[in-house]
Amino acid sequence: MQVFDQSQARKAGAGAAAVVRVAARDTTDAAGRTRVEIDYSGLTGLYGAAWASRGLRLVSLQGCLTDAAGELSCRMAAPLPTRHDRAAQVVSAAVEVPARSALGPDSLQMQPLDGAMVALVAGPAGQTGTFLKTPLNASASWSAGSQAGDFSWSYDMAVPESAGGWTRRSV
Repeated sequence: MQVFDQSQARKAGAGAAAVVRVAARDTTDAAGRTRVEIDYSGLTGLYGAAWASRGLRLVSLQGCLTDAAGELSCRMAAPLPTRHDRAAQVVSAAVEVPARSALGPDSLQMQPLDGAMVALVAGPAGQTGTFLKTPLNASASWSAGSQAGDFSWSYDMAVPESAGGWTRRSV
């Protein structure tokens, strides 16, 4: 197993907080299956927005290459069925480890990586809210005045009834 440092994990893509490579130790051509567990207790303070509560999961990074300087680059990520033990701060998943590759480098500068690449990523939502994109609706309006710099913005908002039956009056 090879653990990549944090800067490499960021370069791998998919918003990875940690990246590991699992490969066969011997030169057999047989593929196999193993369980990868990542203890993220040391990572929780490195990210904000209740990072550990945002549905942490493992993904399989595919099409990964390294260059002559050892820089990591991956083309895509596929989700793995992940078990998340919040109390122990551990995520785990079963991973298919492919047979050793007989392929050479893609080019003189890039080298394909044997084995399975697995990344720890956070989901889009947690106890502090969602980080999903919001729809662009025309729910507000604005207008700009002449060269005097006037600007107005309006947004219709429903106002709940007040306690005691008070009503709003226009003045």
